[in-house]
Amino acid sequence: MKAILLHGTDGSCESNWIPWLKQQLEKHAFEVYAPSLPNSAFPNGDAWSDFIIQNTPFRFDTDTIIIGHSAGAALIPMLLQKLPTGTRIKRAILVSGFHIDLDWDKLKNLQNVSVDYDDLKQKCDDFILLHSDNDPYVPIEEPQELAERLNGKLIIIKGQGHFNLGASPKYKEFPKLLSIILKDNALQNLYLASSFRGAGVAQLIMDDIENLLGKKATEIRLAYITTAGNLHPSDKQEWIDEGRKILQERGWQVFDYDIAGKTESEVATELTNRDAIFVQGGNNFYLLEQMHNCNFDKIVKNILAKGVPYIGESAGAIVCSNNIRNQQYMSGDPIRAKEMTDFCGLGLVDFLIKPHWNREGIKREKFSRFLQENSEEFYSISQPIICLNDNQLIRVEGDSFQIWQGN
Repeated sequence: MKAILLHGTDGSCESNWIPWLKQQLEKHAFEVYAPSLPNSAFPNGDAWSDFIIQNTPFRFDTDTIIIGHSAGAALIPMLLQKLPTGTRIKRAILVSGFHIDLDWDKLKNLQNVSVDYDDLKQKCDDFILLHSDNDPYVPIEEPQELAERLNGKLIIIKGQGHFNLGASPKYKEFPKLLSIILKDNALQNLYLASSFRGAGVAQLIMDDIENLLGKKATEIRLAYITTAGNLHPSDKQEWIDEGRKILQERGWQVFDYDIAGKTESEVATELTNRDAIFVQGGNNFYLLEQMHNCNFDKIVKNILAKGVPYIGESAGAIVCSNNIRNQQYMSGDPIRAKEMTDFCGLGLVDFLIKPHWNREGIKREKFSRFLQENSEEFYSISQPIICLNDNQLIRVEGDSFQIWQGN
């Protein structure tokens, strides 16, 4: 995937959340172009569009997303208008966008390219407009009208001003925007379980996948990724053996695979021509490290886009989030977490998962201890958290999800 990030008036490639977003997207295998636009104090739509078209280091195509903030968002329709006929991009995201000069002298030359909105809809698959209900510069009527003209989706977030550092110092980052960018298309099929062995869970998953793929059990070839269990003694990996046995008894063809120490090319080759991927439980921080080492996020997104379903159990479900830093306050290996610097997950869902919610004994004791020792950090977590019992799973299809429950 490719992304173009466009700043606003008086801005640059270092403004607000632009450098953070560039870094995060690059971690998710995006090629990113984030230019400092010329004479940004007095935006010129014609000059800015030409500058971008002449300097963007990749082609505008269906793998391209354009994200603009403020004047950068207002520029997007003019930029698309100047692209050659037949060009089509995947998505445009307008943050605090508008289509008039807002009575600012600085903006009098911004809207200087005529726009045919019907033509724009032929050049972009999807328009998303992100706005706050208390933007001090851009009235809410602006994105509302743009959304109507573009057949776009308008997302209103309360009390966030102009999504810039003037509104809050937190806008050095923009996790909500990142989650919107990373949301995949409707081909994404995920089965995120607390325990594959939980009552009725395996049955629900296997029934649904066989129906989804239109294949008999004996025809399904599954890549069974055991990496998360590598740190556990060989005589204490019963969940791997039992999960594999359930699948094999069903008739599925199970191929064990460990991504640790493998290159991106090796992993991509091994997972090619598999009908489904199963990522086992174990140590979620170790698993994420090994995923980073082989660019697993890039590989799995390419595979999901082809309609291949993903099954994640415990750690295999946890790593599907955008960022799992806060998992150290809920479960896992806090010592390993303290040694990590990159907690960027696969970016498949925008919530955290707390598995084994109903499990008593050692897991309950560990969670209680973590909560007691890190109560301030835990209660400051802003990401949504879904707590799963062992007989539950999250069924994700495209941008929506349901919680399924077994027996």
